[in-house]
Amino acid sequence: MSNIVGFDKQKKYFKALLDGGALSHAYLFHGPEMAGKRSFVLELCGKVNGRCFSANDPDIKFISAPDAEIPISAIRELKSFFSLRPYYGPYKFAVIDDAEKLNTESSNALLKVLEEPPKFGIIFLITSKPQMLLPTILSRCEAVRCLPQGDTEILEYLGDRRINGEDRALLVELAGGRLGWVVRTLENGNLPEIKKTIEEFRKVARQGIPEKMEYAKKLSENENRQEIFIDLLNWLYAQHKKGKSAPHALRGLLKLQNILSKSEFNPRLAIENFLLHI
Repeated sequence: MSNIVGFDKQKKYFKALLDGGALSHAYLFHGPEMAGKRSFVLELCGKVNGRCFSANDPDIKFISAPDAEIPISAIRELKSFFSLRPYYGPYKFAVIDDAEKLNTESSNALLKVLEEPPKFGIIFLITSKPQMLLPTILSRCEAVRCLPQGDTEILEYLGDRRINGEDRALLVELAGGRLGWVVRTLENGNLPEIKKTIEEFRKVARQGIPEKMEYAKKLSENENRQEIFIDLLNWLYAQHKKGKSAPHALRGLLKLQNILSKSEFNPRLAIENFLLHI
């Protein structure tokens, strides 16, 4: 699995399993969000079957629920998926992302699949919150812990990509070792917008009340404000680690995130209050 940066311990572990023909039927990849767990799993699937996987490959099924629970219907589809032998083979794979979003019904349905796994099937559960999964599911999976990478590994991933030195430094700084975050940011082309968000915030933080009120209005009306605040949290946390940001700004933004998650609060007023106290 030479295409994956870092994860040396995990690479050695799975190489030994592959060499010995001792793969299990289910694995739980857990660690911080966007640490690179999904990328590692996809690379592993390709290694096991001897080819790269595309999104429409008949031998792999992805299950996720970015903004909701994973319903029992998804697990029923999984059962149907495993009822047929591999198209290319030798294995079929199921990748359940954000597995902590399995509800009670889908968890119990998945448990039955894990209790009687198909001989040619391997299930990968990916989560940043393993404590939210049923203990009976955890006990039937081999746990694989994925910790954040070092700055060296992030820079190795960036390699000879056409990214200037300033942007490389910013990516490493904001990533905090989360290789998956870097991969997603580059794939989605989000870096220019992130830089714009940071610059706007830095500018407004130095301005007066009228400018802050206008900025609060702008943010409150932005449908993507959640992503904006996450980007700012990453930046403030990185600044705090370097001793270049006041702790109260980071604490204030964390508090704001909590307030905005509750429908009874007025987003604009909450954002105004945060900006007035930084």
